Parts: sequence; C-alpha cells; structure tokens
Amino acid sequence: MSLSTQAKEKLARFLEEEKIICRGDKIIAACSGGADSVALIYLLGQMRFDLKLSLLVVHIDHQTRPEANEAEAELVKEICRRLNIALVIRKIKPEPGPGFENRARDMRFAEFEKILRIYNFNKLALGHHKNDQAETVLMNLMRDSGIGGIGG
Repeated sequence: MSLSTQAKEKLARFLEEEKIICRGDKIIAACSGGADSVALIYLLGQMRFDLKLSLLVVHIDHQTRPEANEAEAELVKEICRRLNIALVIRKIKPEPGPGFENRARDMRFAEFEKILRIYNFNKLALGHHKNDQAETVLMNLMRDSGIGGIGG
C-alpha cells in the first residue's frame, strides 16, 4: 500500500471517527498553494469518492506580491485541473500597515463565509495556519503516532 493511500485511509478514519467530516458533507478547502493546503486538497480529493463529499477549492489572492500571487494562483489552478476539483479564486486587498495579518485573515474568512452561503456548503477545511500545525498533524498521523500525536 502506498504512503498516500495509507495517509488517505488514516485521515478518513480519523475525520469520520471524530465526526469532523461526515459522509455527504459539502466542503470548501482553502488552498494557498503551500505544501499544507496542497496536501489537504489532494487527500480530500481522494477521499471525496469514498465519503461522497462535494469539494470546492477556494484560493484567495491578497494582491500583495503581483508576480508571486499570480504564480500561486496558476499552481492552484493546475492542481485543481489535474484533480478535477472545482476552483473559485477571489481577490482581496487588505490595507498595509500594522495589523495587516489580522485584517487579511478577517477578509479571507469573510470571503469563505460568503462562498459557503452562495454554494450552500457546510464545512470549511484549512490546511495551513500560522504555526504550520496542520503539516505536523498530517506527519504524525502518517507515523502512527496515535491520538497523542494529533496535536501539532
């Protein structure tokens, strides 16, 4: 059994046992283009068939680094094309200065909420956050660390 199949099965079991994801859920997966969120959409993309999930990827462009932002959006587009997952790209423009990260996060989550309502989805999956804990959790799950390893 391949490592990705093991990771998918282990994650699916955990998510179902903990009632984080249930059969038939409609999930928006945020994808920045970073390793954590790409791993998340890859795994959710694999699990969607077994769990009968509806999956929509959302990429938020903060318009802070034009060339890099465009490259990230193109990467996410290509990944979604290869995985045959629908993609929505939204642009936000937080004001620069002190508190930028908080304003950007608030604007991102406002967009996620709008998209949840517009498409009638019921869950939001995030594969990245400030301390990269999601990557640690996924690595711990793949290492058979048990419930104690769920924390990052």
